[in-house]
Amino acid sequence: MALNQSIRDHGGMACGLVQREGRQVVYVINSELPVHRADIGCEFVDAVWWFTWVEDGEPTIGPADDVEGVVVAIAKALKVMPRSR
Repeated sequence: MALNQSIRDHGGMACGLVQREGRQVVYVINSELPVHRADIGCEFVDAVWWFTWVEDGEPTIGPADDVEGVVVAIAKALKVMPRSR
């Protein structure tokens, strides 16, 4: 899945596919502070696929065709520190 690879490439997070209540989600943690974690789903809404926050009533993170933007939003929400260059 493109989201898994992009999360790994971003750095500072670990992820994997898990089953939650009969559906697959991407479980993401902050590698440095694992207390910051989230289940990410994908829902078809108004003819568009969206990545969603599963535990928060599924508000959208971003469209599935903007994986990089979604990864940045997830990193920010999980308080991942930007990599120094």
